[in-house]
Amino acid sequence: MSLQDFVEKSRHQYKRQGLSVLPAITSDFVFSAMSRVPVLPRLGTNIFDRDWDVLLILDACRLDQFRRVVDEEADSIWSVGSSSNEWMDHTFSHPATQETAYVTGNPFTNEHDSDQFAALDELWKTHWDDENDTMPPEPISRHVISRHREGYERVVGHYMQPHYPFIGKNTEVTGRGMGWEMVNEDADTDNLALWDQFLYGVRNDIDEVWDAYDDNLRYVWSEVERVTSNVSGTVIVTADHGNALGEFGMWGHKPGMPHPKMRRVPWVKFECEDSGDEVEAETGAEVTDNVNERLEVLGYK
Repeated sequence: MSLQDFVEKSRHQYKRQGLSVLPAITSDFVFSAMSRVPVLPRLGTNIFDRDWDVLLILDACRLDQFRRVVDEEADSIWSVGSSSNEWMDHTFSHPATQETAYVTGNPFTNEHDSDQFAALDELWKTHWDDENDTMPPEPISRHVISRHREGYERVVGHYMQPHYPFIGKNTEVTGRGMGWEMVNEDADTDNLALWDQFLYGVRNDIDEVWDAYDDNLRYVWSEVERVTSNVSGTVIVTADHGNALGEFGMWGHKPGMPHPKMRRVPWVKFECEDSGDEVEAETGAEVTDNVNERLEVLGYK
């Protein structure tokens, strides 16, 4: 978000809410400014410094959420980034990417050279769900299984869930992405980004949002289990980053943040044997490069 966008959004919210909104505007400004300051040295565990054959990324999965919904004894690591683009920048600088097939639903790969990888399947270009404004998990699973069976030394599958938009059972939660878009002068309050609605105090249904967030994790977990049943070797499940839900006054996730809810992520190991049940991934889908629109509906600008 540019300074002009921030000023416009703040002015609009001040006009609607008056003096009561000033603490939220201050927090928004401080954390946005912090996200633009480079953090050196870069702390965290690069996934390529660990041993695995297949690694599955759950985008924006919180450690406490994972322990509550999936595995209460899950181990963890400190991520190298607090947003997807930052995580990619500090992960794919590793030379092991040259031996890795990367299957991804995250449009930020548009900022990376395909020559970095042994194979790059940008499924957000071919399998995006326009109705739900997100990348569904099923094609990721099928392509990960296919790439593994083709014999690539390492395969990374990057799901978009549990990142908003929520497409699990509880889909009633409204809000436009996870980012910090400018609000137009004549916009309704609900056109604020989802996490901004909480930051600015115009929304308080956090329990309902948690339910939808958790359902998104349960939904993608069924696809994780599809993969673990159809590959052989060591499978790791982790996240690129987490997501703040009000801790230390922050909502969502921004780059450059040492926030523990954004940076501490699950790290779970499975030893797997391929059952051979899963069919190969389909091919020949239509390709589109509409990256800006797809990042916007995910909350990035």
